[in-house]
Amino acid sequence: MDTAYDTPEVLAKYAKVYKPWTKSWFFVTDPAVDIFKFAKESLLQDAIVSNDKAKPFIIGSNYLLLDTKGRIRGIYDINVKTDIDRLEDEIKLLLVEEIRNHPATIEQKR
Repeated sequence: MDTAYDTPEVLAKYAKVYKPWTKSWFFVTDPAVDIFKFAKESLLQDAIVSNDKAKPFIIGSNYLLLDTKGRIRGIYDINVKTDIDRLEDEIKLLLVEEIRNHPATIEQKR
């Protein structure tokens, strides 16, 4: 995330191209200090301040899998192939669990 470049307008263009699910994606456009605080305190990520103005901080290489209630379901090191494989499997499992817990409803037209 480049807070100088990734303005709400840029992210809106990105959303039009990739069509993210708005209920599942969050676009962060707050100042770098807030993103740093969010990474450290909410996502429990390793993060350090950098002297490079283009990259004001460095965040660790772990991905977190969160469920729809915001609970951490797993932590995965993106540099380890087995962790990436496990993440892919657990995403599928979480999707099945979410569908089972929140089945789609079909409305009939009268």
